[in-house]
Amino acid sequence: AVMKLYLKSFLFVVPILSAWYLFSPSLQFSYVWDDWLLVGPYSYHNVKDGFSLAFNAPLPFSVNYYRPLTIITYFLETRFVESIMFSHGFNIFLHCLNGFLLYLLVKKYWEARISPPCNWAASLVATIYIAHPAVMEGVVWVSGRFDLMVTFFLLLSLLSDLYINNKFSRAFFVSIFFLAALLCKEMAITFPVILLIFHFARSDCRYCFKWVYQEGLVPVYTGLLLALMAYILIRSAALGYLLYEDSQMPFIPFGNALQRVLLVGAAFSGYLLMMLWPFSTTGSIHYVDLPVPLTNIPGWFGLILILFIPSITIWVYIYNKPIRIIFAPVMAVMVSLLPLIHISPGPMLMGNTLVADRATLFPLALLVLNIYPILVACKSSKAGSILSVGFTIIWILLSAIFLNISMPIWQH
Repeated sequence: AVMKLYLKSFLFVVPILSAWYLFSPSLQFSYVWDDWLLVGPYSYHNVKDGFSLAFNAPLPFSVNYYRPLTIITYFLETRFVESIMFSHGFNIFLHCLNGFLLYLLVKKYWEARISPPCNWAASLVATIYIAHPAVMEGVVWVSGRFDLMVTFFLLLSLLSDLYINNKFSRAFFVSIFFLAALLCKEMAITFPVILLIFHFARSDCRYCFKWVYQEGLVPVYTGLLLALMAYILIRSAALGYLLYEDSQMPFIPFGNALQRVLLVGAAFSGYLLMMLWPFSTTGSIHYVDLPVPLTNIPGWFGLILILFIPSITIWVYIYNKPIRIIFAPVMAVMVSLLPLIHISPGPMLMGNTLVADRATLFPLALLVLNIYPILVACKSSKAGSILSVGFTIIWILLSAIFLNISMPIWQH
């Protein structure tokens, strides 16, 4: 019994060891594409005033990419380490940390509904995330560190909200991690809405804003607002502008208004497919024909989902309180994808690239939260337990095989 308890308490190491085992081959990989501009002897900040350039200039790929916190890690590597193996190893290390944080988040998020927490189920959920083929690009490509770091800080922010009881300490850590995430990648901008969705899911009130006041969460949202204002000030002071229209954007053939909207739908369905069934392609780039044809079925399907998911979530939040906690991660995934689905066109479209695997690192962490209650519910019967665990292990093995096949693409 003591040994069983001891083993249960160390199940968190399973996703960590899985991450290291699955992605350790990338330690032998070279730099690829954008890596050469970000780290090493040819990096854009490898000059006399490199630190100032790292903090006060946009990335070479877009005048609107301001990500100094991640760039500083590249700068420090270039100056003090200058090792390709270290660059890949640091990415793997971040992925290990994210797996551990997700393990903690899964248990804490469902704590009110599933008690005592189920360590083996949380470990399986974190391992599914760790081994998911969609995360490969963010881990094995050194330039994917932006997504690894924004995921790391956003998970820390969610955990701070769940674990810290003192309302002012909670507000401080939630806000400071949110600010750090913003300084890693702009997609973190939607996090306050995601947090509100999760807060509302845990409430018993019909109106979330009343519950926020009653639960003493006003300092948290005040802190988030201050963090956002600080980010705007830092960004504006460093760049001299908040947003700037890229000179090449007018040359992208968006087509008419309907085709422009279909592009958003196609990107949304593309990201969902990537997360729900990542075995459809081993390619590293997902192209789209521009302008998007009016016959593009994924585009129409994505638009329907964009309308349907918020509608059903609002209905559930108002009339079906017990299942709010299930719908919250789904709605949170959609909100986290909003900066990525070309509502505001980005540089990826210049190369006719629709979606990027690395961008799913944080949305996927939110999506897998709902696997945990399924695994726990199935353990009530022997057959259900065998089926759920068996299916999960098969999925993880499939993912591992897929990673082994497709990872060499990133070698050179």
